[in-house]
Amino acid sequence: EILCREPLFILDGGHNPQCAQALADGLRALLPEKKMVFLTGVLADKDYPAMMGTVLPLAREFICLTPDSGRALAADALAEHLKGRGARADVCADVEEGIQRALDDAGEEGAVVAFGSLYLAGDIRSTFSSAYRRWLRRTKRRARESLSADERASFSAKIVERILAAPAFQKAKTVMLYKALPGEVQLDALEHAPQAKEKRFVYPRCAGEGVMTALRPIGEGAWRTGAFGIREPVPERSEPAAPEDIDLVICPCTAFDEAGGRMGMGGGFYDRFLPRCIHAAIFAVAFEVQKAKVLPAEAWDVPMDIVLTEEAAYPSDGSER
Repeated sequence: EILCREPLFILDGGHNPQCAQALADGLRALLPEKKMVFLTGVLADKDYPAMMGTVLPLAREFICLTPDSGRALAADALAEHLKGRGARADVCADVEEGIQRALDDAGEEGAVVAFGSLYLAGDIRSTFSSAYRRWLRRTKRRARESLSADERASFSAKIVERILAAPAFQKAKTVMLYKALPGEVQLDALEHAPQAKEKRFVYPRCAGEGVMTALRPIGEGAWRTGAFGIREPVPERSEPAAPEDIDLVICPCTAFDEAGGRMGMGGGFYDRFLPRCIHAAIFAVAFEVQKAKVLPAEAWDVPMDIVLTEEAAYPSDGSER
């Protein structure tokens, strides 16, 4: 089963020498140029020397885990066995750590293959989605932060120009923006653009467990640093905005895909708030380096009408709303 494609992560049920041989044959046929990161754990009563010997020529390295079974071979014992056969092998304490380590070591062009025990396969399958989301969020934040300050400023200016040209912005009376953290797309120029003179700008305030409200700051002293170090309006010095009165919401993100999928910081604030914005167009802004091939979507994720970067609009249907 393919669990993701960036990088390629294959979960296989191979748990004996015959299965390992079938796996090795398939990998040679389908991925002949790749060296694999094998995420593996075995039961002590299996013929694991034969299993490992079969896939050893295909391995870049092994990441070893202990399956959740009283019959399990300890991960450090498996790693020592593999090192004794000349392989690179390391140990992770739990399945989530192992998944994230394997994804890190594979890189964008590599491949991870998990196999060895059906006990382990079940744990990897049930843990993968949340582990992959955390890994992807961390990886894309690092990519964003790798841009220089000049690059971020230049790209942000291009994104602002795209927003100003969008019909949804031109028609909007009330626009919800955000105050950027370091590394995010900066939108200050949007607020001060001549085309924005008649707009009513409102901003998010995170209030409690996953709760977000929209406020329009008024006058001096209307801003403070709130949750997560984000600049937000002071409620006592702001005018509340009803979600149904907002015409356009512009969201930050850590990652996005070409279909308009968006991944935030993990708190779920926007995903809870956006369904209440029943009359609003929903935009996200990001840098191209934050693009993923496919984001793992959960039931609560709200797709964007459009994602704007310095290079393009996604989905690329010829319209920027």
